[in-house]
Amino acid sequence: MYLYKIFRSQTGTGWCYDAVTNRMAGLKGMEDMETTKTIETTEGKGEVKPSCTAPSVLHIYLKDHGLIKETSVMKMEYRAGWEEYCRTLSCGASRLTLELTRRCNMRCSYCIYSGRYERERTHQDMAMPLETAKKAVRLFAEHSTAVKAVCISFYGGEALLEFEKIRKIVSYAEKVFGDRAVYFHIATNGAALTEEVNHWLAENRSVMVDVTVNGYSHDRYRKFPDGRGSLDIIMGNLMKLKKSFPEVYSRQVNFICNYAGGRELEQLRAYYEHVLSRPPALITGIEREGGDEYIRCLGQGREESGQEIYEKLRRAYIYEEDAFLRSLFDSEMTVIHKRSPEQLTGHMEIENCCFPFLTNIFVQADGRLNLCEKAPYDMDMGSVDTGFDMAKTKGLMAEYLSVRNARCPGCWAQRFCTICFKDITADGSSDQGSMDEKCKLMRDRIRDNLALYCTAAEEAPDKIKRYGRMEAAAV
Repeated sequence: MYLYKIFRSQTGTGWCYDAVTNRMAGLKGMEDMETTKTIETTEGKGEVKPSCTAPSVLHIYLKDHGLIKETSVMKMEYRAGWEEYCRTLSCGASRLTLELTRRCNMRCSYCIYSGRYERERTHQDMAMPLETAKKAVRLFAEHSTAVKAVCISFYGGEALLEFEKIRKIVSYAEKVFGDRAVYFHIATNGAALTEEVNHWLAENRSVMVDVTVNGYSHDRYRKFPDGRGSLDIIMGNLMKLKKSFPEVYSRQVNFICNYAGGRELEQLRAYYEHVLSRPPALITGIEREGGDEYIRCLGQGREESGQEIYEKLRRAYIYEEDAFLRSLFDSEMTVIHKRSPEQLTGHMEIENCCFPFLTNIFVQADGRLNLCEKAPYDMDMGSVDTGFDMAKTKGLMAEYLSVRNARCPGCWAQRFCTICFKDITADGSSDQGSMDEKCKLMRDRIRDNLALYCTAAEEAPDKIKRYGRMEAAAV
């Protein structure tokens, strides 16, 4: 079985990616081969299999020149077995996220808790008791002893509505962790950044605030309950912080922005360049999965125009030194650059997936544990009182592996796939139609990223050197 993908860079040059060796090869001068009865594929159940019953001229060339390798991969496997996973979890957790409150001072139209998403809660008058937070910190400390530097994140609702509690938790966590390095992140909309908060941040250099600012389209989606836009209030708060404590503003404030379609990226780029004068730490598309018709259609008007703008920005990324575009594209380019050099043999190790609790322990306001803040709220995986529900965890991991084995062994994109545990279940079992769509979108995304990376290799090799010095990490 051969697992490879033929694609073109932005210059039109043909390339071949071979999943077995995890290598890419340029096919300059051979582009026409691709269009003459080329590799036949079988698509279904998420699989893409090159057919060997009638090999094309290009297929024979790739095989004869060692650019593709045959594989006997028949199944997916975890890199570590269950017992090793349990040992790692006992001491290797690296991040704790606390849902301090389900209250919010804003009503953003695309918010996951807006009531527009299936299987998600809505805003509620609920806050995490301080003792619950302390139990979560102790649980985290017990399960992170092998990690030198850990992170505790405060999440909502609007986390700063519980500012006094944040102060107490930070102080408590620093005592619990002692000499170990612990950093803190507060996810905030910025509307509750008060003078008191600013002074406290100046005294606590280990605390970062991650503020969402969506540029010129901000007020279209991010509103107060009475319908007023929030950008002026948020920017006013940020400018007060910058004036009073410029070192805090430059050192401890990260920006995050969301976009609904390609058309919004261009104005976001202009806003961050001309108004904020610094790039966002993270740029994310608005979550559509599980959303109602409003969410699904958000930003889709004149989408062809939006796609054209997105492609324009991809081209600009190669030829321009632009901090915003680096935030948009660098992370995925780094993943490609730092791909594993190991060749596939009889099995495929799952490479790009966050494993339950190792990357993030998410504690809901009532003390229940969940996979992460992006997972459906009814996926209970234990509590701060009882610890991790290892039976449910083992069942989830078995279900995930079963889904991957049913869909992935014949897929060329498997080594870059980031479909994770939260993606595979709907009411506790995998959903065929939903998975088909996820797989298609993932393959398209990986193909486009490979094309962008190869364009950089052709046109801007200095960018390739930079990827080797970077880590593909988000806020």
